[in-house]
Amino acid sequence: MERKQLKIQLSKPNEYWDVIRRSRLLFQQVATNAQHQNSLAKLRFDTNRPDPQYEIGDLVLIKVLDKSSKL
Repeated sequence: MERKQLKIQLSKPNEYWDVIRRSRLLFQQVATNAQHQNSLAKLRFDTNRPDPQYEIGDLVLIKVLDKSSKL
């Protein structure tokens, strides 16, 4: 999938600064929103996640994944 190039027409020579300022503000809002949504997703995930406490000598199950293939 190719990205489309965004072309901006500026009517005044100094208008580029306003475009850059608005673009930076937009990028900051996107980053803030992404961090907020990530924290909300973590809260939803952690609500039903058990927090086991292990002591020395407790028996635990260890699953060893074999990387060999049947081919």
